[in-house]
Amino acid sequence: MTSSDDARGEILPANTPGAGQIEVEMVVVGIDGDPIGRVKEVREQDFLVNRPMARDVYVPYSFVLAMDNPADRVRGGPVEEDHVTLTIPSGQVDDQHWRHP
Repeated sequence: MTSSDDARGEILPANTPGAGQIEVEMVVVGIDGDPIGRVKEVREQDFLVNRPMARDVYVPYSFVLAMDNPADRVRGGPVEEDHVTLTIPSGQVDDQHWRHP
């Protein structure tokens, strides 16, 4: 069964997340589905997330759980913007001590 045949609407895992997959303006969410911010800059080892009402952070690619593109969604899945799902809940971002711009 291919992912296009899958009727469950699952998030497709990122094979090798990196600068080639993540784009500026993608929405970033925690594993809990809560929004964190938007990608502001893509770099070789990490990407900058612009967080409203919080300090921006550079997120290492190793914290990317999955990428989701609406064009890849299966029939019946919700229509959303491209987004990046992290391996941690949104409330734990500040606990990671990632670099700040």
